[in-house]
Amino acid sequence: MPAGTQYSPDGQAALALSKLAPSKRMHRIRSSLSSFTFRISKSTKSKSVRCDKNLLDHLLALPVELRILVLNNLDIQDLLYLRLSSRACHQLVDDSAPALVRHYARSLTSLHRQLYPPPPPDGATFRYLIDNEHRLRTSRHLASVIADFFETEILGLRSSRAKRVFRKIRVQMIESLLPLFFTLGHFFELYRCMILERAMAQWRPGQAFQIATGGPTLWDDQVSILNRYDHILMLNCYHAYGYLLQVLECQLRPGRLASMMRKVQRLNANPARTREVEVLLMLGGMEQVGHVLQGKSFGARRNALDTFIKHLKPTTNSNWRIMWQNLGVENEIIKLDKVPNLRLRLPALHLVWVPSALKLLLCNKIIDRVDFNTETAAVSTPGDFVYDLLGLDYDQLWVPNDLDDDDADDAAGSAIPVRNDSVQHSLVSDGDAEVSDAGQTVENCVVRVA
Repeated sequence: MPAGTQYSPDGQAALALSKLAPSKRMHRIRSSLSSFTFRISKSTKSKSVRCDKNLLDHLLALPVELRILVLNNLDIQDLLYLRLSSRACHQLVDDSAPALVRHYARSLTSLHRQLYPPPPPDGATFRYLIDNEHRLRTSRHLASVIADFFETEILGLRSSRAKRVFRKIRVQMIESLLPLFFTLGHFFELYRCMILERAMAQWRPGQAFQIATGGPTLWDDQVSILNRYDHILMLNCYHAYGYLLQVLECQLRPGRLASMMRKVQRLNANPARTREVEVLLMLGGMEQVGHVLQGKSFGARRNALDTFIKHLKPTTNSNWRIMWQNLGVENEIIKLDKVPNLRLRLPALHLVWVPSALKLLLCNKIIDRVDFNTETAAVSTPGDFVYDLLGLDYDQLWVPNDLDDDDADDAAGSAIPVRNDSVQHSLVSDGDAEVSDAGQTVENCVVRVA
């Protein structure tokens, strides 16, 4: 190196980093990135960024290979924050998208790569990582909500001690439900795209935008999606879908006190109708299902469902076009500002997933037959599906609700509470007849495995 050579501060920082050991180098860079702080302005409610410009300059002064190595050690959330910090960082993350996609694709499960294959290097964008992270978070959130329902409503666990005993089983339940809800989310995402694409192809300027319910949308489109799934996975998703419908039917039906209170407040106290559940599942997908079910009371869940449906209607939401744009209903052919009104005629709930999945399972000899005669067949309850999924026997495993601290520690991980039969029977009682029938079509049949 020639004597007397002068280096800029950026060059000196890069030279100092290059002299460190690889492990210390990565620690120094990640510590520098962690100093980026975000704060919310209370006056403007807008997000402002405060970062050390020198640290940012040091990062951008690194060679391309080192910059990619740094970004590969950040998770998706950190990459999003870095992307928002400045235009230079935004461009840096976008330019590194092919390398980031290739790196993060290695950690994806085989199911994830099968349903959402990574794009080729020349077509890889950061949007692929964002969408995948969103799908995983949505599936995990819904699995957590269903686990909470099973814990409190099915098993009747209210005390913190009993919940502590159930904690390990709860984690196991979430991990078991995660691929099932991820697959169901994939099905409804593609099915929604097929329905809307066919509706857009049939739309003419000046006509009402409506969704047809017959033709290939009803059977061929469903089968084309279901053929992508493993047969055993499809069988488990078949039961998970019926379980999810019964949970929706239970959680969106008010109790006597909740019904009286909402009537006094002049709020909607009616149970969810079949048409509302159809809109929720086929247009909202697993994300909106989880958002509705996370409500702690019937009022919160009812309000979330009503809000989602109202936001789709031009008569109740002035920004309805934004909702439909997020669903993909706008392109160079159809312009929402030229649509006079909307007509939603979605496929009937009992014609989605269940008959097509049964047909494929029977044709591939995964199941021997399906017995819908509930008078001669044992009726499966929602709790039975979860116990079978976890491989547990509720007749042998039991944990009381009034454990002492020492007893709870001894029992943790080795037993779970017995089911609450009274709650389970209420899940299959009369509510909205069509919603209940759609769920019981799955649970009230005996599937004979070949």
